[in-house]
Amino acid sequence: MTEDTTPDIPAEGTAFEEARRLTTLAWPVIVGQVGFILMGVVDLIVVGMLGEGPQASLALGNTWSFGVLIVGMGVLMGLDPVFAQAAGARDKAVMGRAMVQATALGLLLSVPLIVAHLLATPALTLFEQPAEVIPGAAQYCLAIAMGLPGAMVFFALRSFLQGQGIVRPATLVIVVANVLNVIVDVWFTLGGFGIEPMGVYGCGLATSLVRTFMPIALIAVCWDSLRGCWPGIAPVFEARALWALALIGLPVGVQVAMEVEAFNFVGLMMGWISPAALAGNAVALNISSLSFMVPFGFSAAAATRVGNLLGAGLPWGRTAWVAIGVGVAFMCSSALLFFFAPGVLAGLYTADPKVLAVAVGLLPLAACFQLFDGAQVVSFGVLRGAGDTRVPPLFNLLGYWALGIPVGYVLGFKLGWGPEGIWMGLILALMVVAVMLIVRVRVVQRRGGARVVVS
Repeated sequence: MTEDTTPDIPAEGTAFEEARRLTTLAWPVIVGQVGFILMGVVDLIVVGMLGEGPQASLALGNTWSFGVLIVGMGVLMGLDPVFAQAAGARDKAVMGRAMVQATALGLLLSVPLIVAHLLATPALTLFEQPAEVIPGAAQYCLAIAMGLPGAMVFFALRSFLQGQGIVRPATLVIVVANVLNVIVDVWFTLGGFGIEPMGVYGCGLATSLVRTFMPIALIAVCWDSLRGCWPGIAPVFEARALWALALIGLPVGVQVAMEVEAFNFVGLMMGWISPAALAGNAVALNISSLSFMVPFGFSAAAATRVGNLLGAGLPWGRTAWVAIGVGVAFMCSSALLFFFAPGVLAGLYTADPKVLAVAVGLLPLAACFQLFDGAQVVSFGVLRGAGDTRVPPLFNLLGYWALGIPVGYVLGFKLGWGPEGIWMGLILALMVVAVMLIVRVRVVQRRGGARVVVS
């Protein structure tokens, strides 16, 4: 084992002390994730200047693209307990091997993700999306595909650093990337300085360039931390170890994918209604995604803190429940904003009256599921840190696909409730999933969690 310079993991303190520790870990993740979402916000706003059609094309393309990308992201998120528990056990050898193998795994995963992006046209046609918006959506996906290898390497390295509680560098990189994204987005989409306007394709190309920049910048900022665990490239060729790592992350990838694909399928159902419904749904989801980033940050913090404590052989139950409580408390406050100011929020994205009407109608429903959304995502982070990754995907299968989507379809189309009816299915799904995950946290806590670190 290499010489260990990893700091000792502090044992659980009072609820206030745990909340403070979790907040310290969470806020850079929150800023980073908000920054990641803001790239999509900028895309919607800039393309929205071109009208309802291009904005609907981008919304559809982003729906397909993110639905594909999240599978790879989820697999790499599933490696959180490996890094966090190894850091808690002060095992830098495991951390180093996992870092190299996770990076290689990310690059391997980018290949099928690129292929899926190139198949956007037949896929969206199969899902009976509006014919007039599919070409623009396919152009966007083609451009986005170029930046997928960079994105996957960034997520792998961020997971490695996050497992050690090193969260600020990735946040800094994402903040800088957002500034670059605004500049290049406007430049490529609307044209200028010798470049002809490229519309939706230019928007995707700008995002790809920024995503390629992100891992390079992260390596530069964190060179000492990465070099300190560098074991050489030999672990890349340990096929059995690479496969074992993939099996740890795959259940999380499936769980995250089933949740995100449910929301994406809702977007596809909106496309069956009208381009305005498609764009309005994208606006409402983008707004709710921003508030979701706070409990998502605490989910990541919980995965790190619980994993560190479990790896160090220390109790972690109080940390788990404090994290869940903080996530729920924040989402209650965001729910009030969505309920009382939907027009103000949606008006920041679009002035199109049809798109605005759909978004304003959906945001009060987003307020209804905020509490459940916060509870489920933080509970998922707790379970991830505790090494429980195989059972939670079943909850998403039941909540979203056996209940939420069918109910939303019936309410939206069979009963004629439209976009609001479809979102009622989401509320049901999130409520069911949240309850099951909270119960699962209690069960896993009693069992003490599962160790995934192999020294």
